[in-house]
Amino acid sequence: ACIGALVADSRFEQTRGVAPQSGIDLEPNRPYAVRDVTLRGCVAVDNAGWGIVLSGETVSEVVVERCVMSGNQSFGGLAMIDAHHCVARDNRIERNLKGGVHLEGAVSNTFSGNVIRHNSQVESRLWPNVIVQFRARGNVFTSNAFSESERASAEPGPDISIRADCDATRVVGNTFRARSVDQHGRVTGGVINESPTTVLQDNATT
Repeated sequence: ACIGALVADSRFEQTRGVAPQSGIDLEPNRPYAVRDVTLRGCVAVDNAGWGIVLSGETVSEVVVERCVMSGNQSFGGLAMIDAHHCVARDNRIERNLKGGVHLEGAVSNTFSGNVIRHNSQVESRLWPNVIVQFRARGNVFTSNAFSESERASAEPGPDISIRADCDATRVVGNTFRARSVDQHGRVTGGVINESPTTVLQDNATT
């Protein structure tokens, strides 16, 4: 449990051995809570699990800002699992083995000003840059950039994938890669949206 903390300008790398093998793992046991925590200017790279994971219904009001999540292996860059009312802003999330951002059951979180690109290093077009699934709802993505800095050996699938059971996702004012489909029907770039309640507005493509 932790109410109120700042973790700043620190490096978390090559974590492995005990699950979840992540650089930073905020995951309290019930009924304890993690709330009002800021992760600022941290680097989470080359960990066996996630770079940063916020997990649990009692995790809230966590701010992840100006951090780098790169080269994380078994999973990806940043995960929010059942966490709510958290903010991820001005981060760089790239070159992770699978996804960049993973939302599962997460509620009312905001992602703004992040650079999210070059993920799915395990296999081109297999993983999206962002996946929203398992009843995640009310999450907001705004002013994020998914453009690629250079041609990579592997490229992500869609920039955002939203599953049908995820209500009231807002995707506003982001810059996506141009959408394309290869000969195997795999999508790269843009948004795949299966939810009728998603708001898509004022997004651009590179």
